[in-house]
Amino acid sequence: MFVHKDAPDTYGWTKHVALKNLPFTIVDDPIIRSAIRYKVMDRATLLKRMVALVGVVYTNSAEELAGEKFALVFDGLTDSAGYAIAYFAATKQGLRMVSWGGPKSKFIDTKWIPATSEAVERFFSTVKSTVGYMRKSMSQENLEVIIFLKLNWDIVTLADVSKAIQESRSNTDAEQE
Repeated sequence: MFVHKDAPDTYGWTKHVALKNLPFTIVDDPIIRSAIRYKVMDRATLLKRMVALVGVVYTNSAEELAGEKFALVFDGLTDSAGYAIAYFAATKQGLRMVSWGGPKSKFIDTKWIPATSEAVERFFSTVKSTVGYMRKSMSQENLEVIIFLKLNWDIVTLADVSKAIQESRSNTDAEQE
């Protein structure tokens, strides 16, 4: 199967952001660019491709797991209250995490919450994991993209990234029309 010519570079940048907790602005830093072999890409392009990649991975997982039996698993590691729910599917290749969630937040539903707010502090103290210095300012949507890719990175392939690049380009073209 052929992949898009930018797929390896997008895969690499995405891996740095999702797995190494580096900010999206890493692609704009000339010092980082000189030290890393990936092609130049701006953060808006990387973000669009990462959002599209979430859609591709989610769709691929749904197609692969169609008709499989699911089990409810309570995650006691990240939350001592025991209300974080994760959905897994048992396949021939083993267990696969499909999604995770919990009850609706008791905090105000906003598009962006300041990094120093009480809601953010409670979130990071509950999860027991911070997303590095990106915490200064990050939208809820971007955080969800990073967490989803971090948890599902083992099923991301170059073919998925290639498809995400194509989808992000077609979405951009549709917005311009």
